[in-house]
Amino acid sequence: MAYSIHLHITVWLYILSLPFQIIGTVGWMALPVVGLGSFCLLGILAVAYEIENPFGYDENDLVGA
Repeated sequence: MAYSIHLHITVWLYILSLPFQIIGTVGWMALPVVGLGSFCLLGILAVAYEIENPFGYDENDLVGA
């Protein structure tokens, strides 16, 4: 659980600081670039959270009903 919390905080800090890092390079295109990057990173984070316990009892786990 501690790893998951740390990962969430780290990803959000990176996403929130990314526009300030690339604004000089891409200008106002930083917003769509950060939006696309955020979508990808948060999607990977959501997938990792879902497959963290593959043998649970949720609907999308590997154990059959």
